[in-house]
Amino acid sequence: MMNIKARGFESQDELREVLEEIADTETKTSPANRQVQREVASLRARLEDLRIRVGEIVAENSLVDQEELERHQPRKLLFPSALSVASGALAGLLVGLSHRRPERA
Repeated sequence: MMNIKARGFESQDELREVLEEIADTETKTSPANRQVQREVASLRARLEDLRIRVGEIVAENSLVDQEELERHQPRKLLFPSALSVASGALAGLLVGLSHRRPERA
């Protein structure tokens, strides 16, 4: 048997009696308590169902978002690519102009 400190009780027997009474009252639940327990169980089941459905929706949306990103990725790269080409052409033009010999009159 476990060694526990029973403060507030005269003896181990008195403690056992109180614990037995508590155990007896827990097993004798009223119809109202049983109804509440059924409702709580039903709500827990509904909550679990909602968690699963929300998880599916989040997973589905993350796939859609990924597909959107992949579909719009070429558009996002178009402007930087065009900017690179334009700046390269401008740099080439400036280099060409700087190496040009001045015309003699």
